[in-house]
Amino acid sequence: MRRLFISHSSHDDGFVRGIQQAFGNFKQDVWIDSRELRGGDPLWQDIKKGIEEASAYAVLVSTDALQSKWVGKELRHALKVQKQRGKDKFPVIPLSLNGTKLGVLEELFRKEPIYITVSSVAGGIDAAIDPILIALGERAPSEISPAPQPKAEALEELVLELKDLRFYEQDGVRRASADAQLVYEPGRPGCREVESTQNWRFVAPLGPIEAQELRWYLEKFAVWPSEYFRNRAHKVEENLVKWGHLLYEAAFPEAYTTNVKEAWAQIDDAARRRFSVYVKAALQVGAPATDVLAAQEAATLLLGLPWELLHDGEGFLFQGAKPTRVRRRLPNTRALSISVVAAPIRVLLITARPEDEGCGYIDHRGISAIGAKVSLCAGAVHEKATALSGPGVCFCRTVGQ
Repeated sequence: MRRLFISHSSHDDGFVRGIQQAFGNFKQDVWIDSRELRGGDPLWQDIKKGIEEASAYAVLVSTDALQSKWVGKELRHALKVQKQRGKDKFPVIPLSLNGTKLGVLEELFRKEPIYITVSSVAGGIDAAIDPILIALGERAPSEISPAPQPKAEALEELVLELKDLRFYEQDGVRRASADAQLVYEPGRPGCREVESTQNWRFVAPLGPIEAQELRWYLEKFAVWPSEYFRNRAHKVEENLVKWGHLLYEAAFPEAYTTNVKEAWAQIDDAARRRFSVYVKAALQVGAPATDVLAAQEAATLLLGLPWELLHDGEGFLFQGAKPTRVRRRLPNTRALSISVVAAPIRVLLITARPEDEGCGYIDHRGISAIGAKVSLCAGAVHEKATALSGPGVCFCRTVGQ
């Protein structure tokens, strides 16, 4: 087994331990003085012995390392060993942490060294593994293939397109409105889209009062469910179905969307489903500035509606045997590269808060350790409701995907 000696500042112990652990998965032994030496050891003699017994040497170059006399001393000895054995037999590898260079220590090398960039951000160690293995001669450059783009799974989608945004006022009530069209986009190859038979004027069925109550319930009461506000919370809970049904009727009017809903109902039970709200706030060139500002305000309000509450009269769309997730979209006016999903993957774990007085405190760390249900959405913003008289709920919003 090859052995790598890593010279570093004690301030970078945590990062270097991460490298050591990562290389253990590749059966590479890593020697770091903060782990190997014990109190009372003859420090410099053991460090020199560790360098000489290693197969390769790496120096983690950081702002703290440049202030350490030990790092410079160890690097000088490693270059001395390299001169005796040869570069192929004993590679000396500078690891540039977050772009830090060797500075005056570069003069110890015969020519400017080739750095391997490492990063302290999440995933930085994993990204540096392949370049380090190549530098050690443990892996050929040809063995490294670009990270593959995950194959997209078929996704059945309903898209509510909203454009020509403006405000509708009646009886002193001001609501955001838009020209609406519902489109079913099949995920199966060869299937054509199905559009609503006619556009209609969508008027937001919920206003600022409902939005304020829902926001209070999700963001404040869920965090601190005080008994003083229990009645207010129950009123919100009783209105969830009502609000969801009003939103459903406004987004799926029978007169214009029956054909789309019939096509949607024929989807295979195992298919993945998504409902997207696609808001186009741009107006024609030359539109008055007041109209442009009103359209932007209306877009914000329409995107902010609680679409996750959509209720068809029988149940919420995000629940049941055929759950439908929700996303919000804005037009994309730039050419963007496709992101490759790679480690680390961040998992949002949501657990319900027990409301039964007879139930004691449950440590959420224990629940996560045994593999509780998780909700995972890449690039998503999550709003959680933990007091919906049942299991925890994750409302997932993904904008612009």
